[in-house]
Amino acid sequence: MTEGNDSLVTSSLGTVMTTYSWMMEEMRDRRSDSWFLMDSIWPTLSLSASYYLIVRHIGPWFMANREPYNLKSIMQIYNIFQVLFNAWIFYNVWWLWRDHYNWNCQPVDYSRSSIGLAALDVTWWYFFSKFIDFFDSFFFVLRKKFSHLSTLHVIHHGGLPIAVWFAPRFVGGGHSTFCGFLNCFVHVVMYSYYFLAALGPWIQPYLWWKRYITKLQMIQFIIFIVHAMQPLFIECDYPKVCCWTILAHGILYLFLFANFYIKSYLGSGTMAKSESQRYKLE
Repeated sequence: MTEGNDSLVTSSLGTVMTTYSWMMEEMRDRRSDSWFLMDSIWPTLSLSASYYLIVRHIGPWFMANREPYNLKSIMQIYNIFQVLFNAWIFYNVWWLWRDHYNWNCQPVDYSRSSIGLAALDVTWWYFFSKFIDFFDSFFFVLRKKFSHLSTLHVIHHGGLPIAVWFAPRFVGGGHSTFCGFLNCFVHVVMYSYYFLAALGPWIQPYLWWKRYITKLQMIQFIIFIVHAMQPLFIECDYPKVCCWTILAHGILYLFLFANFYIKSYLGSGTMAKSESQRYKLE
């Protein structure tokens, strides 16, 4: 009985390893093999795990007996960089959809044509941008704004590099780039707000639209949920498993952001006021 169970476990592990090897090696987009962080998912998993340890444990421990750092100038430079960087990615994806892609359903071009490589390139840059977003959290830690490191914030920032890694690894271009297209637009708006909010109290009356950024984020998820569903009903040679993954991702974050919006703006006055002050650079 024991030997039978051992054989069953060994066989099951062998099947799992074979499936993992087939998926990660045989199904990969070989064009990105030599690109930074693309050889294996483990470095990305390690970086995301390190992010979690820093913002949840190492950072608070390091800052326990220290005064908050004044990072206003650094954060202003960072916000401007994020606006420009996300605008650049947005333009490059917009160029694909405007001139070369079918808005209803777009397969991945795995060739080394200029369009195929341009799509893979911008997909990788979008993946890399998720690591740059880590600095939002690091700034909160150094400024001792630990209340801003909500579960939503940490899950969103820590999990995205892992989720997006699969794009340049397996589907470097095509239908899924629409998600990055929308997300970069939202980031341009969001980081523009952060930059303006840091200019001082005089501009606060003009930033009444802060709450609408969260609404814009929720609208983003609704749009790309609807967009991701199209290949499920239209045959265009785009992997349906990717559509289901995007749908699951969109539904999860739509729920989390809706919950955040309800608590921040429709909940108690104290919490709503606290959240409305969240990104000011005191």
